[in-house]
Amino acid sequence: MKLLAISFAFPPDSYPRSIQVSRLLSALPGECMIFCSSDDSAPKDDTILPSAPEGMHIERLPFSASFLRRCLWKLCRNVGGLPRSLSRLETGWSNSVTKIALAKLSQEKFAPDILVSFGEPPASHATALALKNELKIPWIAHLSDPWSDSPYLPRLAKKEELRRERMVVETADAVVVTSQETLELVSAKYPPALQKKFRVLHHAFAASRFPVIPPEHGILRHIGSFYGIRTPSPFFKGLAELAAARPALMNNLKIEFIGGIKEKLIDKTLLAKLPPGIISFNAHVPYKKSLNLIGAAWGLLIIDAMAKNSVFFPSKLVEYLGSGRPVIAITPKNSASARIVREAGGWVASPDSPLEIAAAIEDFLSKADNWDQSAARTAASQYEIAKVSERFGEICEEVLQ
Repeated sequence: MKLLAISFAFPPDSYPRSIQVSRLLSALPGECMIFCSSDDSAPKDDTILPSAPEGMHIERLPFSASFLRRCLWKLCRNVGGLPRSLSRLETGWSNSVTKIALAKLSQEKFAPDILVSFGEPPASHATALALKNELKIPWIAHLSDPWSDSPYLPRLAKKEELRRERMVVETADAVVVTSQETLELVSAKYPPALQKKFRVLHHAFAASRFPVIPPEHGILRHIGSFYGIRTPSPFFKGLAELAAARPALMNNLKIEFIGGIKEKLIDKTLLAKLPPGIISFNAHVPYKKSLNLIGAAWGLLIIDAMAKNSVFFPSKLVEYLGSGRPVIAITPKNSASARIVREAGGWVASPDSPLEIAAAIEDFLSKADNWDQSAARTAASQYEIAKVSERFGEICEEVLQ
């Protein structure tokens, strides 16, 4: 099978989607030609995909955004009142890819059997929509997370983003999301004929990338950035409750936050209630280093904001599962993260309940040294890349029939 892929995010550009897209495409049999962006301003990480597998042809297309568009993007992020279609940095890139891709396919005599586009951002789907009309081949649109239903979407942007999403859903042969909860949320607004197009394809981990090392006793780690309404405050409140009730449990306990967090998202008042030196904030690290830190952690943290419908499956959670280390998830109890962590034997506490969070941490501290890593990995085996790529192959066969 020959596959044509469109993904704005791809290594070495260091985006969360770069990791998952490259992992999936690298695991597929047959040939693949991928068109992705090449952005000099994007952070780079050569450890995500050290080398492309045989059969993968990578076409990196330059991306740049005008000064005005970057200003609009910053305004939308900071104010949240403008449609994202006005500020999409990647709009110009999307508009140029179609012609370049068609010319390259002709030049290389590469005749794809199937087309797949990966969001976020949705620019990849806009390109694939045009290519679908030209090539007349089956198209799988991998939305990953909610698009027009995203809680991070400004209200004024919803109508335009829904229009764009509907065009993709109506035209694609299959629409892929990463959790059952996302499928139910996103597909609910469509008629039954379109709902039938939706499929779940989990994020995946690669067990071979984790080092076999003993855990560092007493070290809890959170890997990844905080932004918007998602902050470490719920965890601080729960930890403060436990520190006040059981201060001896804080001895030799260290919590490390690895990744970006703006100063304004750190509640200094809450931090002052915790034992000195128990919390540390550390800079972003390369992907390979993050896997080492995950694998060596005594325990791992997921921290979500309180939300009515939390359908997101964080890509960092699948890396946690791959490590076999215990996970404490501070997340709404009906969230996708909560379900996944429970299945792997971890702890779940609601972000709006400091007492629940304190109880989860206390229970973890009593059981962490006897954690059955092999059982956790068995529970998480459905997310191993071999199984996820096999499932993607099944979806490809469905749309090819």
